[in-house]
Amino acid sequence: MYLDPLWIIIGFFFLLAVVLFSFAGRAFRRKRIMGGLSRGFIATIFLLLAVIAGLLSFASWGYKALTLEQTAATVDIVNLEPGWFRADLHFSDGSSQSFRLAGDQLYLDAKILKWHPYANLVGFKTLYEFDRVGGRYSDIDDELNAPRTLFSLETPRNIDLFDLSKQYDFVKPLVDAQYGSGTFGEIEGGKSYKITVSTSGLIMRELAP
Repeated sequence: MYLDPLWIIIGFFFLLAVVLFSFAGRAFRRKRIMGGLSRGFIATIFLLLAVIAGLLSFASWGYKALTLEQTAATVDIVNLEPGWFRADLHFSDGSSQSFRLAGDQLYLDAKILKWHPYANLVGFKTLYEFDRVGGRYSDIDDELNAPRTLFSLETPRNIDLFDLSKQYDFVKPLVDAQYGSGTFGEIEGGKSYKITVSTSGLIMRELAP
């Protein structure tokens, strides 16, 4: 069974905090006030580190770890009435979603968060999450005037890692870059696509019939 290294770090910090708090309590019982205070202070630091690591892990729930270029989804296009099509998305985690879209092209984008190398050393991996899917028009006039369809692919969560990395200073030193990447392809003839993702972004490749 795979165990995320980040949870090992959380457990290690928490265990150290518990041990040091017990030593601090023992020192206080023996009237060694300074020793108890110093151990309690260090234990509090480790406990805060465990809480911060746990918060980051919780906030990254729903994101997928990214290493080299990898398949993130496949898409089957079904042409409907003129100007409309259905996109059947099959994600790498086994889930699927279908969307009725307007346009003559499929559009898909994702959010990518890249950590600094020293954050990678303690278990933080580059993460991605699909953000939106929609229909797109090759003609700019149609894009401005024809029906528009756009749907969210985000995982609902109370705490989002992208928001944390923008709002809180303690996360910012860990983040190398956070950015969006989009791709699109023709839908004529009911094509199928493989969507791959790497640190450089999304790539849409047509699958052979």
